[in-house]
Amino acid sequence: MRVYVKLMAALRGKLPPDAQGGRAQVVLEANGSVGAALETLGIGSAAVHLVMVNGEMEMNRDRTLVDGDELVVFPPVAGGGRPGYCNAASSSSVIAVTKAQPTTQLPPPSLRA
Repeated sequence: MRVYVKLMAALRGKLPPDAQGGRAQVVLEANGSVGAALETLGIGSAAVHLVMVNGEMEMNRDRTLVDGDELVVFPPVAGGGRPGYCNAASSSSVIAVTKAQPTTQLPPPSLRA
């Protein structure tokens, strides 16, 4: 059975050399699973955040695949550099967050009805 696997971001290095556009054809035994497809490519579970099968999110790695299924695999995504560090000099834009001030003032509690 053949399934098609597209690996995103850092996972692309796991594709076979003949892969094109980040997409490869993987041959599995009949009744192969999502997990078997990942194992065939040498991708451990810790390297996977999300798998989509035929355009729908699939959490079950034991799901049986059928010939022609398409998998898209996303790794975990982490943000930026060191905690608390912002390199504004290399940033194209900087966003300032300030505490909003009220536009109207209420009368003191003693004057409220």
